[in-house]
Formats: sequence, C-alpha cells, structure tokens
Amino acid sequence: MRQIAVILNLHKPYDRQVLQGIADYARERGDWSMYVEDEPEAKVPNPKQWRGDGIIADIDDVTVKQRVSRFKLPMVTIGGANPKGVPFVATDNEMIGELGAGHLLERGVTQFAWCGLPDDELIPWAIERERAYCKTLEAEGYVPTVYRGRHRTARDWEGLQRSLIVWVESLPKPVGIMACRDARARHVMEACRRLDLHVPDDVAIIGVDNDPLCDMSTPTLSSIQQGTHEIGWRAAETLDKLMRGRRTKKLRVVPPTGVVPRQSTNLLTNSDEMVIAAQQFIRDHANSPIQVADIVEHVGAPRITLDRRFKKALECTVHEELTRFRVECVQTMLRDTNLSIAAIARRMGFSSAQYLNAAFKSYCDMTPGEYRSRHC
Repeated sequence: MRQIAVILNLHKPYDRQVLQGIADYARERGDWSMYVEDEPEAKVPNPKQWRGDGIIADIDDVTVKQRVSRFKLPMVTIGGANPKGVPFVATDNEMIGELGAGHLLERGVTQFAWCGLPDDELIPWAIERERAYCKTLEAEGYVPTVYRGRHRTARDWEGLQRSLIVWVESLPKPVGIMACRDARARHVMEACRRLDLHVPDDVAIIGVDNDPLCDMSTPTLSSIQQGTHEIGWRAAETLDKLMRGRRTKKLRVVPPTGVVPRQSTNLLTNSDEMVIAAQQFIRDHANSPIQVADIVEHVGAPRITLDRRFKKALECTVHEELTRFRVECVQTMLRDTNLSIAAIARRMGFSSAQYLNAAFKSYCDMTPGEYRSRHC
C-alpha cells in the first residue's frame, strides 16, 4: 500500500475541488492510503513518524514549503507556486483571463475593470490572469481600469472594503469587472450593495473558481470553472509515475472548463424600453412555465411588433431569447441539483425532455447529460 501525503489548503474551494480528482485517481489505483489533514499543525505529517512514498502539495504557504522540503520523497505541486525542479500541475491562467474578458464582451459590456490582489500578495496566477484579461480587451480597443488595493491584515476587513468602495464608485457606469477569484468578486458585490449600485445593470461581475457560494450570493455570481478535477487527477498520475521511477513532464497546464453564467452578468444592454421590459419579464419568470404569449401580454404589444424590435435590438426573436435564457437556467439546475432531465424540462416550461435536449444542444453543442457529466 502506497502512503501518500496530500497537503492542501482545504478551506480554499480550488484545493477542495483538486482533492476530488486526487481521490478519484487513488480510488481507481486501489493501493493508495492518503494522509489528508486540515489542522494547521497536523497538515504536514511528522517526518519522524510518517513513512511515506510520495507527496502532493499546495506550497503557496511558506511554512508548508519549508516543512515539506524536509522530506526526500517524490513530490508534485499544485497551486500558484512551483519550486524549481519539482513537477507542477498548473491551471491555464492566460485562458482564464481571456474567457472572462470574452464573456463580458459577449454580454455587451463596453467599459471594463479588473479587481486583483494587493501588490505584496500578488503571486503568479493573479498577475497572469490580469495580463491576459487586459491584453484581450486592449486587442478589441478597450483599456480596462486595474485595481489591486493595499495590503492590510485580515482584521482590517472594513478598511479594505472602504478602499474598494471608493474605487468602484469612481468607475464609469455601466461597467464590467472581472475579479481574480470568487472571494474578490464577492468583495466587489458588497461594495456595490453599499453604493446602491445594481448588479448586473450598473456593474456586471465575474469571478474565478465557481465555488459553492456563487449560488448563495445575491445576485448569484457568474464564475469561471477551472479544470480542478483534471488538475488533481494529473497531479496524482504524475506522482504515480515518479514513484515508479518513470520520467514525467515538469509542467502540465490544464485549461479551465468554461464560464458558468449566472445573474451577475445577465445584462440588459439594449436601448429599446419594450425589449428591456420583455427581457426583465423573462428573467423574473423563466423558472415558471411562461410562454411567448405571456411576454406579449406583459408588454402590451402584438407578437409581430415585439419580434421585429427584438430582431433589431438583439438579432433574435422573443422565442429565441426565452429559450436562450431558459437554457442558462437549465445549466444551473444541472450543476446544482439532482433533478432528472425530464423534471428540469417540466420545471422550465419545455414541452418534453426531448425538446429540452434539442434546444440545449443547439446552444451548448452538447446534451444536458453531457453537460452534467462535465460540470458535476
């Protein structure tokens, strides 16, 4: 039985998701025993007591880095820092920045900002995401405003928040903001709440990590899902090769799986008040089985008129916009519930599971079942 120490920051959503990939690999191997602890004093095993065969570690914490260096064992690292000569499985931070910029552009945003970390906290992943985000937007003719803030202790949360509020208030509105991670995005949402700014119409926000709190935020938070399961799997696979004396790559880069859109970037960006009223009605009632006739009744205009104005403003019909928004809601339900596809179809007003499958595939290039397998 191989003895493996998995040394992660389990309070971080990223590390918890990576752990699942490691655990799945270990389960398939069948001959791994994993040492996993989250208590600070017990997180790194005692070298005098633990006789291990290999280590997978997030060494962003300097103390952890120093303690794991005592072991002369095969080791693979994840996270933001990778010591020279040690195999490292990394996320594709450049693609993350590009995805965030692309999502806001697709939503019709024309003014942009970036919310990162204070200078003395910056580690490579934050810098890489910021640069890629800005580079993507600059290629489209936009110059985003960048905010990193000043370093303070965690106890001075209110001081940090006041500085962020001043920055958000100074931005031209409406604006789209990408944050380097979900926790930072929630700080931006809190600043907007205190300033009475509406998310997403005044400030559209997207984060990174797709942690569980994204669905608990008000409004719910759009985020980029990293390929955390694959990162964990590849880290375990790499360690397995090292322990068997096989050669392996020193760096493996895993791309994110994509954007998970939610309410915080669900913008109404056109200038036609009738279309905006119809879109708002769709947003407010998409979880009930409304039909195009209900939207037409709400705005008080003939369907042919409403379709014509939708075509002009959004290049789609009312029915197409209703279906698009419902598909986004279906994506959320596939990720966050165990409801069957048939039950989701009924709840979202689709006439059958087959019709939902067809609509979903036309928008996502995959079936609902494939989407659930990929994101759950």
